[in-house]
Amino acid sequence: MPVRERGKWSAEAIRCALKLYAVTDNAWLGERTLAECVEAALAGGATFVQLRDKQATGDALRAEAEELLALCRAAGVPFVVNDDVECALAVGADGVHVGQDDMACERARALLGPDAIVGVSTQTVEQARAAEAAGADYLGVGGVTGTARGRGARSRGVPRYRRCRGHPRRRHRRRECRHGAVPVRAGR
Repeated sequence: MPVRERGKWSAEAIRCALKLYAVTDNAWLGERTLAECVEAALAGGATFVQLRDKQATGDALRAEAEELLALCRAAGVPFVVNDDVECALAVGADGVHVGQDDMACERARALLGPDAIVGVSTQTVEQARAAEAAGADYLGVGGVTGTARGRGARSRGVPRYRRCRGHPRRRHRRRECRHGAVPVRAGR
C-alpha cells in the first residue's frame, strides 16, 4: 500500500479548525449518503471533520475514510478517524480521535507520527490533564447541552467544561478556551 502524505497542522491551526467540528453519524443520513452529508456540512462551514462509524470496519471503513478525506482535502479542513488508528494511517488521514477505551494517545502518536492530529475524549478533569500530558492536540469533553438523541448520554454543562480547561472567554460569538495548551471541543 503506498504511503500517503498527511497534512501538517500546527497547534494554532488545530485550535482555529475546531470552530465547527462535524462528527459523522449514519443514523441521520436518511436517503443521503455519508459523503453528501459531509459535503453539505463543509458547504455550511464545517472546519473539522471526524469520521465516526461504529458499524463499519476494515475495507468498508477505509472506503468511507478515503471518500471523506478527498472532500476534506478539497475544502482544506482537517479530517480524523474515530478510534481506528490503522484506518487513519492506511488512508493518510490527518489524525485520529480516541476514547478512554481505545488506543492510548501516546501509542496513536507513535504510530501516526508527530505531524498527526490526535484528539482524546475525556469525562473527568483527571482524564483531561492526563490526555494533555500525553500529547493530545485537543480534548473532547462530551455534550454541553442535552439532545433528543442521546441514548443514555447526558449533558456535561458549561461548569464541567470550565473545570476541564480553565474559564472560557467569549470571543466572536463562540465559546473558546484559551487558558490551556490544548483546545477543548464540547459537543451537544
